Amino acid sequence: MTAPTHPESGFFRLLLTSFRYPFHGDGLFLIIGGAVFFTAADFVSTHASIMAIFIQAVVFGYLAAYAKDVVRTSAMGEDTPPGWADFSDWIEDILVPVFQFLLVLALSFGLLVFLQFKHPFNDNLERVALFAAGSWGCLILPILFLAVAMTDSSLAAINPVPLVRAVVLTLPNYLLTCLLFAAMLGLGFAVSVLQGFASRIPILPDLVGWVCVLYLITAIMRSFGLLYRFNHERLQWY
Repeated sequence: MTAPTHPESGFFRLLLTSFRYPFHGDGLFLIIGGAVFFTAADFVSTHASIMAIFIQAVVFGYLAAYAKDVVRTSAMGEDTPPGWADFSDWIEDILVPVFQFLLVLALSFGLLVFLQFKHPFNDNLERVALFAAGSWGCLILPILFLAVAMTDSSLAAINPVPLVRAVVLTLPNYLLTCLLFAAMLGLGFAVSVLQGFASRIPILPDLVGWVCVLYLITAIMRSFGLLYRFNHERLQWY
């Protein structure tokens, strides 16, 4: 991978290409095909309680592995989304990605989830605490997932020294990536609200929801990979 030739001011323009990246190459067919598959998996899991946990684990593992692939291929210079992975090992291909993804989510948005369920503060202070916890998640998740995806190690998410160093070395680009991540989460929330208006239509809300989820995952992980690609000489993780 060659060093980026963009000036620092060009990173924002590069980052914005994340929005159209999911449609490059076979990306649109991958999203639609994935949405149909995951919608069918959800339908089966709701009507087969014995298999529900297994099916949900496969779905979550598939998504986690795909997200890591998008980060890695984007970081290494690929400009089209990777295909869906083939699974040959239950532990390495399903359980490990699931554990890594859950670890990243717990470290970033665990506090937000705790505050939403426990309500330890009064109303005014709770809103401030929720905003702070959500902001913390948006600020820390990009570097955590980038580290896990590029090193393929859960330990990368709990070693603060290289993480802090990476954030400092990539400023202000890292903050731009966090802002884009927060904006995409907001877009996802808006779509989930709109889904509620179509809840009486069978299958369609779930299918549209999965299309949006896959698009957002692809675009978000693309932005993380671009952060590494643009700053790889500074980071030098491998």
